[in-house]
Amino acid sequence: MLKQVMIAVLAISATVSSGQDAQPSRWIVKATTHELDGSVDYSAVLPSARPLLGTVGQAENAVFYAVCGQHGLALGVVWPDIVDYDPQINSAVLAWSLDGGKVHNDLWDADVKSVGMHGGKARKLLASLLSAKRFVILVPDHHGNQEAVFDLTGIQAATSTLPCAAKRS
Repeated sequence: MLKQVMIAVLAISATVSSGQDAQPSRWIVKATTHELDGSVDYSAVLPSARPLLGTVGQAENAVFYAVCGQHGLALGVVWPDIVDYDPQINSAVLAWSLDGGKVHNDLWDADVKSVGMHGGKARKLLASLLSAKRFVILVPDHHGNQEAVFDLTGIQAATSTLPCAAKRS
């Protein structure tokens, strides 16, 4: 599931990384139709407020994503560095908070360059994000535990375009 979502997000995150962002809120919203079967993925992505260290030490933004596709709602972060995760269970323990509140330590799905969740867990987090202004996530990676900060201004408008955000999946 996480790899399928990554494919949908990579083209958009390339646009974000190159600085091509016309929307004042920094959200990029897109519908992508797949040539193979005509299915459509709807996505909203947001670059981190400041860059982190990438794989070879270059400055690169983390990218938060919300995607609705064949498998329902998925949320996650494309990470600029190599994520330290447990390959036996494809997961990592991450710390995150909203608006400087309680720090949560949760097990998220993970692979080499991303962390995420789907279904009910994603829906619950999205509900919390909709009333927040700032999302901070700490991901274990090869440069140590880096934090990404996301300014959630505009999240309501950006995610209102995602048809599965309101559905049970």
